[in-house]
Amino acid sequence: MPTLDFKPIHHPDLILTPRDLDAIQQKVRASAWAKAAFDDLIAEADRWASEQVRIPDRKGQWMHFYACPEDGTHLRTVSDTEHRCPACGRTYTGEPYDSVVIRNRHMALGDAAVDLGLAYHLTGDRKYLRTARSIILGYADRYLSYPLVDKEG
Repeated sequence: MPTLDFKPIHHPDLILTPRDLDAIQQKVRASAWAKAAFDDLIAEADRWASEQVRIPDRKGQWMHFYACPEDGTHLRTVSDTEHRCPACGRTYTGEPYDSVVIRNRHMALGDAAVDLGLAYHLTGDRKYLRTARSIILGYADRYLSYPLVDKEG
């Protein structure tokens, strides 16, 4: 069996290198569109940093289940347990719809961890680091307790 040859990762070189971060900061200073994108990133990171991190206590479900069984229209989330079809107006509750909402939370938390990490490296503000750490360590504590399931349950 072949062995895997992993190259060492040098902090902060998981997604971006220090050179990449410097280039981003220069672009933000020099370009209006980059400054606008940076401001959007920081606004989103600020939003996450102001919220309490809540890792779902279970896995989510396949996103393609979030469609009206009658007409196939993508559902709208009314609440964690109420899901409405904008085309026919029917409302659905229970599974698998409730678990798709959980899946969406998992995805948002993953995106938040990346945004917060990037915001930290671009600004040095430790509030972003603390929140990203809370998300990552929250998953580390909980993930192995999630049962192994597929889209069929």
